[in-house]
Amino acid sequence: MRAWLWPLTRPTGGRPWPLLGVAILAAIALGWVASGHPGLRLVDFLGFSARARQLPASEMWVHPLYPVGYPALLRLGQALTGDVLLAGKALAVVAGVVAVASTGGWLGLAAGGWLLVQAGLLNHAGTEGTDLLAVALGFVSLALARRRPGLAGVALGAACLCRYTAITALPAVWLLATHRPRLLGGLVVATLPHWGAAALLGVSPLPDQSVNIAIASGGAASGLWDVDTLRRWPGGIARAWAAATLGWPTLLGALGLLVGLVRRDRRALALVLWAVAHLALVGLAFANGRLVLPATLALALGVCWLLPRAGVVVLSLALGITTLPLAHEPTSSESDLVEGTAACAELSPPLLATSPWFHARADGWLIASTPVQGLAHGARDLSPDELRPLAEAAGYRSIVVDAGRVKRTYPQLSDLQRERQVDGFEKVCEGGGFKGYRIAPASGG
Repeated sequence: MRAWLWPLTRPTGGRPWPLLGVAILAAIALGWVASGHPGLRLVDFLGFSARARQLPASEMWVHPLYPVGYPALLRLGQALTGDVLLAGKALAVVAGVVAVASTGGWLGLAAGGWLLVQAGLLNHAGTEGTDLLAVALGFVSLALARRRPGLAGVALGAACLCRYTAITALPAVWLLATHRPRLLGGLVVATLPHWGAAALLGVSPLPDQSVNIAIASGGAASGLWDVDTLRRWPGGIARAWAAATLGWPTLLGALGLLVGLVRRDRRALALVLWAVAHLALVGLAFANGRLVLPATLALALGVCWLLPRAGVVVLSLALGITTLPLAHEPTSSESDLVEGTAACAELSPPLLATSPWFHARADGWLIASTPVQGLAHGARDLSPDELRPLAEAAGYRSIVVDAGRVKRTYPQLSDLQRERQVDGFEKVCEGGGFKGYRIAPASGG
């Protein structure tokens, strides 16, 4: 125990037990938060599940938007638990505990407690996905940079295998590292599964953000360093800053980091470098609360330079009274999705659905439905009678509709939502605002 925790225990006087206590407290709190969210909370996870299921197929090793590390962990987690969603939830809780423990060892136990009650960390600890895991490994890298630079590089490389944008922590870790060649060596070794696979497959190891840039530009195609992209960049950084600092704890922390900079504390400078680099990179495309999570949490830790330890503890207790219950409570849409997928569990994939969130389960995996609009060009305007032969030709025998999407996107399918008699569609399930139908072959076979 001491051997594993020793690199992280300097602020606790070299004693691992207080840090272990904080980790146990974090595990209990985050496990309780996650228990309130048994269903799918991140629609992108359906893609992660599909990719993990197909591993170790060679074409699954290199992806332009998501590195292979997280799908590989899901593959292992599904084998151990039998449920890929449970594995994703467990990874998120572990990531939260690691983030709190590494921060507690690097900046002090009060800082770890403050990080624990941040709304961003709590929400993502209950959400399957890559974001918190990448952030946690970034904090580990910062914590190890001074005394274990090689391991710091390994941790940063592992973070990059979860999200490409984790590379934005490199300037911060570089600042703190006492032996930079070891840092780079660890980074290169840890990322071998990505660039090594790219070399073997003869594809580029570099990520491709053209899709996200197109979204940010309203659909206009442009490259990462095109003039149009660079022209939008300052506004993108401003929007990323706004997304990262929505809550007062982050703004208060940003003020504290200014105090840390005045005191010439390299740890404060490291957190600033990470936050600034991340916001700048995200600003090239588009930002939301999930994508700016590293900057949000790094900035929030600035409170440690603004208040004494006792003040940070008191403020953490006060904040936790609000953030913990809110993080545990599921939203109505979450509850509806859990109810709907359970009610329509008898429908076997492949499925058509009006909602991209609806999914099936098979052998412990989540199987995404196909959006109706993906069936054919102009599918949004298809009536049930027109949809039926197209569904048969594409091999679909079931469709799930929900009121919100039908009203906004598929008004021609309103008869199915209202349960009016439609030839060839037999209603078999209902729950959470979803209605499932079996589609009879248009040929009558």
